[in-house]
Amino acid sequence: MTIEGTTGRPTVSATGPTWDTHPWHARLAEYRQVCRDLDAINADCDPLDRERSARFGADRNPCELAPEEASELAAWEAASGYNAVVAEIERLGDLISDLRWELMERPAPDRAALLWKIEITLGWDEDGDDFTPGFAKKYIAQVLRDARRFLGG
Repeated sequence: MTIEGTTGRPTVSATGPTWDTHPWHARLAEYRQVCRDLDAINADCDPLDRERSARFGADRNPCELAPEEASELAAWEAASGYNAVVAEIERLGDLISDLRWELMERPAPDRAALLWKIEITLGWDEDGDDFTPGFAKKYIAQVLRDARRFLGG
């Protein structure tokens, strides 16, 4: 079952709100939108990163620049909008993290939510590296409580 593109219609079953109206899924929709926003701003940042690398060196630490180069870099970053873009990337990254932890901490309202939590726990939607993310025991414990509730046990 996919929960992408929820209708937002007020659908209620005998057991409570269904997946397209439950508050948990509203937060998931917000999380996904912030992820899309971050992807978009990262794409916008790519040309700025390339220009910054071309002008000042790809891997040069600003602390290692000569004072006049450091001043030139700081002026370019402010004038080009680079600093504002980086600040927005950091803000969105923090918001994604906060929303993800909030969703992981809340009980899953249905099996689709449980599947999302399992995928996040196993790193299935992450950037494609070969490692799973680390989670605090309280988040893993909530995923297990959700699984027991939906799967029995």
